[in-house]
Amino acid sequence: MPKRPSKLKDIVARSLTLKDSKGKTRIYMGVHDDPAYSSICLFGPRDRSLEMSADHEGGLHVRLRSGTGKIVADLGITSDDHVGVSLFDHRTGSRTELGSNGTRQPPHVTIHHHGHIHWTTRKRRRKSAA
Repeated sequence: MPKRPSKLKDIVARSLTLKDSKGKTRIYMGVHDDPAYSSICLFGPRDRSLEMSADHEGGLHVRLRSGTGKIVADLGITSDDHVGVSLFDHRTGSRTELGSNGTRQPPHVTIHHHGHIHWTTRKRRRKSAA
């Protein structure tokens, strides 16, 4: 007699970690509290990682991290539909932003160098006369 197909089972857990044969974490999925958010992380060679997360307000984010744990690319949409992309070069101190960052300002392109705005499409505010 042929075997009966086994019933699929649901796995319920707060987190799940998959490790390779050397014991190194390669995939992590988890739900966290206070404030609540969920994330899936994929870990590659040289401690680089890709993280996808959903925050407690309904925002979604995708982040690439270097081997030092620093964010090098970030793509996100906030709960109120502001979309932004940021690229970081920690070696040169540069950061490029595209889109909106949720500050009620229109979308922009901005290039930072060593923490200062190097170039932007944002309109500068006029200084009011005192």
